Amino acid sequence: MVSELAMAIDIGGGSVKLALADAAANELATGTVEGVPDLGRDALLAAIGSSAIGLAATARQRGRLAGVAIGVPGHLSADRRASLNSNVPALDGIDLAGHFGALLGCAVRLENDANLAALGEWSFGPRAAASRFMMVTLGTGIGVALIESGRPVGVVGGTLGDSGHVIVDPAGERFCRLGCRGCLESMASGVALIEEAQRLSGEQPDTALGRLARSGREIAGADLAALGAAGDQAVLALLSRTGRWLGLGLASYVNIFAPQVICIGGGMSRLRPYFEEPMIEAMHEGRIKNRPAPESIYFSGDYDRAAARGAVAMFLLRGEGDVG
Repeated sequence: MVSELAMAIDIGGGSVKLALADAAANELATGTVEGVPDLGRDALLAAIGSSAIGLAATARQRGRLAGVAIGVPGHLSADRRASLNSNVPALDGIDLAGHFGALLGCAVRLENDANLAALGEWSFGPRAAASRFMMVTLGTGIGVALIESGRPVGVVGGTLGDSGHVIVDPAGERFCRLGCRGCLESMASGVALIEEAQRLSGEQPDTALGRLARSGREIAGADLAALGAAGDQAVLALLSRTGRWLGLGLASYVNIFAPQVICIGGGMSRLRPYFEEPMIEAMHEGRIKNRPAPESIYFSGDYDRAAARGAVAMFLLRGEGDVG
């Protein structure tokens, strides 16, 4: 019997991650394209295509490639073939489904990246098949997806209405990349966290952050994790504030969407020990009290495989591209 396989191309603001997986969501081969912000459209398409062709060749050796799911960090066009208003503007408006379909010779479906990850986590994670399952992805931006009865809920452009831009600090001075003042993404995304760390490093030159800045090296999330583990008070205070902003956002999601389960994923999850408690506290402070709280709020233990799991769910568990 020929093994059915699925491929995920997860396009992010910093990198593109590719994975080939079997029906049990075991990853058989992976690829990565780094430096996305520095690549133009043609170079980025070529780099993704080269990696995807390599995975497709592996698929042919192992079985049959049933389809490719492309997760895009933004809206989908009306025909669901292109991305719009994404974190990777170089690819916006391009018929990605047609481009990669012709290149790889198989079915290609686009999905919002948070939706794709949520579908994978809902299908294979510890709270599989929850009736109202929400996923919040914390990375370059903030993505929010809601799975209801097994399907992603779409409000506009295949997304949950740009919920990462819910306002949490209307009097704030920070703006997100889309021009929203005081939205959750402007206050608590990976980009916002690093920008705030850099600002603090200039104001507090004698702290560990200040010394990092003087060394000429850009502050990264790994630095904040290391300083948090070392008990650096400035970094711990920064991460605690970030947790409270996230909790205010979660409170709005709980009040509006009433999720049964919330899963947190994304690159910022490595900082969980330093922002989880204030996040949960702020969520409970802000939620409506005469309605049940979510049964579970948990951090994905395997988020790096969420997109591949979503591709498997899309093509191998439910039929070709059946996520509408």
